[in-house]
Amino acid sequence: MSKNLAAEEVLAELFCKIDSKESLSELLTMLLTRDEADDIVKRLDILTGLISAKQSQRDLAQSLKVSIAKITRASNLLKNITPQQRENLIKLLQLDN
Repeated sequence: MSKNLAAEEVLAELFCKIDSKESLSELLTMLLTRDEADDIVKRLDILTGLISAKQSQRDLAQSLKVSIAKITRASNLLKNITPQQRENLIKLLQLDN
């Protein structure tokens, strides 16, 4: 792995080499602790909730049992991404139904 690449680029290159869901699951199990994996899933839940906008940020924080600060950070992220990035995220989260 190149030390000149940003962490996101290193991970993207690595993940692009994976050819199956099983291989990805195995790699994630080796790379992440259970808590780290849970945090990523929680972040995806937060983003899904914010994009869906079915409840207030405070209610979302309560229902997901996370701090309002975590919701605010994710909300700020969504405010600073491009329309194309938002569209890609919606597709990945399968919210475009």
